[in-house]
Amino acid sequence: MDELADRRFRLIKGTLVCAIGAALGEKIADPEDHFIGMHVPTWIERFNEGLDVADERLKQLAPDGLPIWQD
Repeated sequence: MDELADRRFRLIKGTLVCAIGAALGEKIADPEDHFIGMHVPTWIERFNEGLDVADERLKQLAPDGLPIWQD
């Protein structure tokens, strides 16, 4: 897996771990737990769908791209 894909995977998995922890109201002790692992593939699909929706919305709101911070 290349570096960018690995970073994206870790980001997606991290959001899943945090979402589950928030729902349970406690920190997930072992992010490598089987329970987490069995939900990662579905979460990846949902996360990527969300990115696609966000990308489409940004294109609608800022067709020329987002403004850059100016001095």
